[in-house]
Amino acid sequence: AVTHDTIEGGAGVDTIVYTGGNDVFTGGAGNDIFDVNALGTATVHLTISDLAVGDTIEIAGIDTGTATWNATELELGAGATLAQYLDAAAAGDGSGNSIARWFQFDGDTYITNDNTNTATFTATDAVIEITGLVDLSDATLATTVLTIA
Repeated sequence: AVTHDTIEGGAGVDTIVYTGGNDVFTGGAGNDIFDVNALGTATVHLTISDLAVGDTIEIAGIDTGTATWNATELELGAGATLAQYLDAAAAGDGSGNSIARWFQFDGDTYITNDNTNTATFTATDAVIEITGLVDLSDATLATTVLTIA
């Protein structure tokens, strides 16, 4: 069975670890660390409800090689589906070194990590949902830590 956990941090710096399921994490005040150790699918994945400047997302548990960050928002035409966005985000060659990128869909923001050399989103790729429209164009990736700026 798929777990559905809701975890809320406190006022300080919290480290919350994602190990799978359809979970919702709220870091609260402070520069929180979201440590992602499971891939997630289009329907079962981590949702971060309050990602803010200074928070970090640790992707060592979901990347291959040395991940790169594409800070340019992926944009598709009107009427595009979530599946089409996921496929477009995973269309590169992330088999040797994964490719992390972001897009906005239906009022929320998504981060993907492409771990394969296929033209579609697969079970070995990763997705994280961010509640709301969050501009990630200034975020930076150092080794496996994505810092929100």
